[in-house]
Amino acid sequence: EANKRSQAILALPSSKMLKIHTVFHTFFMGLIAFHMYRDGEGDDYLEKGKEALDKMEVWGNCSAANYINKLLLLKAEHHASMCNIEAAKAAFQASVRAARDYGLVHEQGLACELYGKFLTSIIETDEALCWLKCAHACYMQWGATAKAVQVWKDHNLDMPMPGGNVGSFVNKHGREW
Repeated sequence: EANKRSQAILALPSSKMLKIHTVFHTFFMGLIAFHMYRDGEGDDYLEKGKEALDKMEVWGNCSAANYINKLLLLKAEHHASMCNIEAAKAAFQASVRAARDYGLVHEQGLACELYGKFLTSIIETDEALCWLKCAHACYMQWGATAKAVQVWKDHNLDMPMPGGNVGSFVNKHGREW
């Protein structure tokens, strides 16, 4: 379904000037492509993910505030796709920090959620739980209650927080969750 919508968006007429919907489309298609590759859907998806990453690298040189966290998140997903666990962890954490530092709480939530899912996939469940709770808190702060509830239910977050703590990731105003 996401791929069909992507093709429909790309078929729309547009000028050569970069538009914000193009940036978000490329970003989300990159995330989707890397996930589909890891789900065994084929090497074509890895290439599509790399293409999105390459575009985001070019755009990232134009405005770090708008692109750096997206670029880092795509890099994290690429590293995860290549089974480079340490590089993926570092990039996920850097994406979370960049989104936080620029006040993009919704994108901070997305980075935390995807990092939590990645950690779950490599059986680091206690740490994953911490990051998923962080995602939940970001979505609540942003006002995306339905998304926060979905994360809570999908990942059974009513369990108590294990020993790990992601409390050092406060928002840009210095308030803890």
